[in-house]
Amino acid sequence: SSYTFYDNSIGGFQIFSYSAHYKVLTRRSSNLELLRILSMFMIVVHHFAFHGTFDFKTITNTNQGALLATLILESFGKVGVAIFVLIGAYFLVEKSFSFKRVMNLVILTSFYSIIIYIILRVLKFGIPNDYLWTKIIFPYPIPTNYWFVTSYIVMLLSMPMLNIVIRNINQRKHLYILLFLTVFIVVIPDLYSYFPGKMDIWIGQFGATDATYFIYLYFIASYFRLYSSKLTRKWEYWLILVVIGNILLFISYSLPLFISDATHNYLNYSQLMIGQNSTVITMVAVSIFMLFVNINIGKVRCINYISASMFGVYLLHENSFLRPIIWNYINNNRFTTFTSMIINGLKYSFLIFIICILIDIVFRRILFEKKINKLSLKLGNYLDKKLLGK
Repeated sequence: SSYTFYDNSIGGFQIFSYSAHYKVLTRRSSNLELLRILSMFMIVVHHFAFHGTFDFKTITNTNQGALLATLILESFGKVGVAIFVLIGAYFLVEKSFSFKRVMNLVILTSFYSIIIYIILRVLKFGIPNDYLWTKIIFPYPIPTNYWFVTSYIVMLLSMPMLNIVIRNINQRKHLYILLFLTVFIVVIPDLYSYFPGKMDIWIGQFGATDATYFIYLYFIASYFRLYSSKLTRKWEYWLILVVIGNILLFISYSLPLFISDATHNYLNYSQLMIGQNSTVITMVAVSIFMLFVNINIGKVRCINYISASMFGVYLLHENSFLRPIIWNYINNNRFTTFTSMIINGLKYSFLIFIICILIDIVFRRILFEKKINKLSLKLGNYLDKKLLGK
């Protein structure tokens, strides 16, 4: 093949000549690829707790242990999401914008969404009877939506503007932007969540959305990519911050549970601190990310290969139609103690994780990757030429 294009900004989509496949993979360092795998597993664990059948909003005399375990497992999710975005942004900062990247993301998402819908429709299983064709066409033509993909595409489309800003400011101005975004994307939404009720105000006024949070993470990743120092290169420093951050995170979601009872339920405060824009979640995610940036494990081919299926794992297990089938079948409501919830949460999450990896490797990467890559390149090159003049 005459072209080679590889993108490791999100994992799971690879566009390159097959002859160059293993050569490209072995050139990649594996520290962040390992972290990508761990972050996706954290997301699956979160979905076990969040989408499962266990009632994590009601307190009884017998479910406190299982509730605490559920909160621990659920806290993994948004940390994993933030890490996943930080890894992608870290690779994107020094790349030039191309629609090939966007089109590959769109085509892969559409591929899994449509295939899963067709299979479940043929089997007459898991698709609501009132799910008409109009719901497939609008607002855009795929059967189901993925909030993460939508927000990530917004970040990708913002990449040319973000890079113009980043490449034309100095370190001090970059830090100012980070402080500004931290206040309005993270801190104020946190405070508003804990102290609601002010008239005629909502957090959207400050720009706090999933997409803007991803852009905020883009600025964080670019700052550490461009302005490393002796302090930021010390893995011991980041390990200390990881420990401190996780202690604060545990206190923030467990304390409301410990002071709650059947008549005074404060679990909504637990949910606030493990939400998307949480200050502590961001601190933990950035600390773990920088810890792995500064740990060199060399180039491990199997890690790099498995990492390329992480986006496929997300698209499979978080599909809106497949999701309730998976977690209702597992039925985590039957795990009524702290130990059983933790052990079974990790066990079943790992099982789903491995199954999704195998499906993505066999079904998408071996059978359809070449066609998907070819279509992505063709559409991406067309848009690059027409819209960017490349």
